[in-house]
Amino acid sequence: MEGIEMYLSIVGTVAALVIGYVMYTRLTLQVAAPNEWMLVIRDGKLHKAGVGLRWAPGLNDTVVKFPASIFKLTFSAQQITKEMQGVEVTGFVMWTIFRDEEGPFRAYRSFNGLTSAGIDQANENLRNLTESIIRAQIANMDITDVVANREMMRDNVRKQASPLVQGWGVWMETIEVTDVKILSSSLFSNLQAKFREEMRSKAELLKMSNNKSIEEEKTKVSLEMNKLQVDSDNQKAQYRANEELKTQQNNEKLMQEKTRIQESELALQGKLEEAQELQRRKMAMTREETSRLVEVQQQQTRDTMQQMAAEAEAKAFKTKMEAQQCMSETNLKVLSLETSKQIYNQMESMKVLHVSGGGGGGDGVEKMVPGLVAMQQALTMAKD
Repeated sequence: MEGIEMYLSIVGTVAALVIGYVMYTRLTLQVAAPNEWMLVIRDGKLHKAGVGLRWAPGLNDTVVKFPASIFKLTFSAQQITKEMQGVEVTGFVMWTIFRDEEGPFRAYRSFNGLTSAGIDQANENLRNLTESIIRAQIANMDITDVVANREMMRDNVRKQASPLVQGWGVWMETIEVTDVKILSSSLFSNLQAKFREEMRSKAELLKMSNNKSIEEEKTKVSLEMNKLQVDSDNQKAQYRANEELKTQQNNEKLMQEKTRIQESELALQGKLEEAQELQRRKMAMTREETSRLVEVQQQQTRDTMQQMAAEAEAKAFKTKMEAQQCMSETNLKVLSLETSKQIYNQMESMKVLHVSGGGGGGDGVEKMVPGLVAMQQALTMAKD
């Protein structure tokens, strides 16, 4: 029983301690905003630093918070140049907390915890430092350099001030010179006059140079245009010459083709005329041959008819002779003479055509052959 009671006592003590720690942590938890620095200082030294940090401090911890913004200050520095002329340079500086190493802790220590008063103090210190550096630069510069070389002054200020302000825990984001004013109005006017004359001279020279460049460019362009025009005219002339040559060649080809066609037509016409002449000759020969054949056929028909008539007369004569066999010799001679007379009288009225392989006929002795043959046959039959 005593052991159980001791065990429960220990558990209760541990639970009470845990609950007490949790409650203490919840009550003492420190949370920095996203735009706020938090520093955890332990025994006078920086233990932890960060923006937007969450921390439950211990018994020996001190937690401080301040803005993590970028701050801006303006400056105005008056000084005389090497020419003993007064100028005034104005500008602004953008700064913030140096983020590396113990920069936030140094800034916290240097500027009264970076309260409103501490930030004003930081602005004043940075302003004084910047103006001092600018005054030192102006004293060693010509007034022309002061007016014209603002970038050089800015770079020199940043180069000289950055190592110093980092020891304060400050980081210079940028420094800009916004205006340079000449305090002497007469000097300013004279400088402006000189500047205006220089600018006018430069403007005139620039104008003359531009006019010269423009005239040269115009001349160059004019020459190029003339060259292009000449080239274009030459190309046009060459094109026209080529086209005329092509036209002439085409005309010659057309004439040659036309001549060839005419020759072909003439040759064709000659062949056609030859064919027609040959056809006429064939037709003439056909007509002559047909006429000759018809004439031959007609002559053959006439000869056949004459032969048949002669044979008929011979038969009649034979019949007559047979009927008159009883006639005396004197009557027979008389009858023979009459018969011959009749035959010769008939022969005088007939035209005998002789047909041969060469065609044609005549009026010679050969035409009388058929009649003589018939008469001879008749006389023979009469004697018999």
